[in-house]
Amino acid sequence: MLPRWELSFYLLASLGFHLYSFYEVYKASREHEEELDRQFALEIGTLFGGLKKDPTDFEWSFWMEWGKQRLLRFLFGHVAVSQLANVLARKHRPWILGAYGIWASWCVLGAHGTAIIFLHTLISFCVAQFRSLVLTWLCSLLLLSTLRLQDVEEVKRGWDQTENE
Repeated sequence: MLPRWELSFYLLASLGFHLYSFYEVYKASREHEEELDRQFALEIGTLFGGLKKDPTDFEWSFWMEWGKQRLLRFLFGHVAVSQLANVLARKHRPWILGAYGIWASWCVLGAHGTAIIFLHTLISFCVAQFRSLVLTWLCSLLLLSTLRLQDVEEVKRGWDQTENE
């Protein structure tokens, strides 16, 4: 475990970088608001206090709908299972949460998606056992790059097809 001061530093640095990025995007959007409105026919959004959104942005619409329909209920389920496991079976809490996580992943991603996540996690764990920071980072980057492989793309395309059905 890292020292508390180091964790706090990373948290503040990450928060600072994110807030700065959001501010720069907000500032650039305000500077070019009229041009963007003409080009994309922006409409008033309900999520962020009336800021305008692009209704033709497929990724934003897809992830927001998918998140609302599926991920949000599993997040609340995770909180409930975590609290119940904490009260009823504190000793077995990691196993209970692991089983719930696998079940939720199976429900959202299907067998192939869960297998890919499990394989990536297993490989990362095995590499982390070498206790080499550089090797762990390289392995993680390599695993992220595998998400663009053709076979993995087929699995992701299968997710989209089940969403359209």
